[in-house]
Amino acid sequence: MFVYWGTRRVRRRAGRVADCCPICRDLTAWRATRIGVAGHLYGVSITKGALVGYELQCESCGLSRDAEPDAFSGFVRDRDADVASLVAATHPGVERANAALLAEGRRIREGRITRQERAALVLRSIRHLDNLLPAEVSRPAGRRRFRILFGIGLAVAVVSSLGLLNPSPEAGGSRSAFLVAWFVGLCLMAWAVFLWITRTRHCVRRRLQPLAVHSLKPLGPDRMELASALAQLAAEGSIVARHLDPAEMSDRIQEGVGK
Repeated sequence: MFVYWGTRRVRRRAGRVADCCPICRDLTAWRATRIGVAGHLYGVSITKGALVGYELQCESCGLSRDAEPDAFSGFVRDRDADVASLVAATHPGVERANAALLAEGRRIREGRITRQERAALVLRSIRHLDNLLPAEVSRPAGRRRFRILFGIGLAVAVVSSLGLLNPSPEAGGSRSAFLVAWFVGLCLMAWAVFLWITRTRHCVRRRLQPLAVHSLKPLGPDRMELASALAQLAAEGSIVARHLDPAEMSDRIQEGVGK
């Protein structure tokens, strides 16, 4: 009898916390998910497992990041709790620890930055996204999607190939059906490989570009400033900058401005 058992990561909702967001440049509320490692039998875990850390997502911009098990003093279940309440209950020292970034955010929102400072902040914002890229690309969801698609395609291709190589006398016109199934299997594998090859561009466009827009909107760079910054960063080797379109970025940054 085959017994499928081992350990797996278990995700459980922990609550809400307060933290300083480098994209928002402000104290924001974050959704916290508890990550544990627990034993399983046939993929089913009964316990929440040993704590290994937390996964956080900013409620304002959507930035995701990991946190250590002892990063917060507690969690708040109230979905309507404001940021000040979350700071007091979950992260009392966050303002002192991030004083410089918070002061910078206030200056930006109040319009007290020079043109030179704005240009430097645009460059820094994109460079920060380059630091986030490796973790975003290596997220388990992308690998899982590749394995599922490729595995299904491989199974369909193998089964249909066996049907073509060993035709049954009673099968009649099933050869054409096997050919269609074989072609579908190859297409699924090709699609999985395509998604894997283009995963970096997909990650930048789908996950990091919205963060870039959210971070740059308070700075208000125009299209020429964006184009110049992205060209400079691309020349320095920035992967994110190579996949961002300054015209599209400028249009998205201008959406909602002045409303």
